Amino acid sequence: MVTEEKANIIDELRRFDFTEEQYRESEKEVAKKFGHKPRYNDVIWHLCNKEIIKNRNDYSKLSLLYYNMASFLNDRDKDCFQILQQSRKMELLDFKRMGNEEVEIYAGVCFSCQQLNGKIFKIDDALKQMPIPNKNCTTIRHDKKRAFCMCRYLPSSEFLREIRKKYK
Repeated sequence: MVTEEKANIIDELRRFDFTEEQYRESEKEVAKKFGHKPRYNDVIWHLCNKEIIKNRNDYSKLSLLYYNMASFLNDRDKDCFQILQQSRKMELLDFKRMGNEEVEIYAGVCFSCQQLNGKIFKIDDALKQMPIPNKNCTTIRHDKKRAFCMCRYLPSSEFLREIRKKYK
């Protein structure tokens, strides 16, 4: 029989694509640091931080990792805005690394986010302003007190702008 805690651990391992072996190893490390058996949330967070260090130059992986970390926090009714912001920052850095100069916002469903839909930014300007995640977003996922902005950046190009104009 699988306990609720074991089921939660399995779900989180899937979310982050961690193995049970990684979990057990990290659990030992955290237990040694804390001096007692850690909660599974602490072990997952420890694994995430190890992945951040391991993938510090892979902006694509970091974007997904930070997004999943934000989702993890939101599922636990915790403030996730800064972690979600890191996800979007990594997204921008990845586009810049690939040679893109501009990005376009693909907005979520809330009214505030829709005001940003289609706006084009130079990547460096977007990194300075960080228009998304939108501080005024009202999209609710798990945490009923805090929004979880679903807006994303897309690479922008003259070709894509011409296609959008054609089909508007």
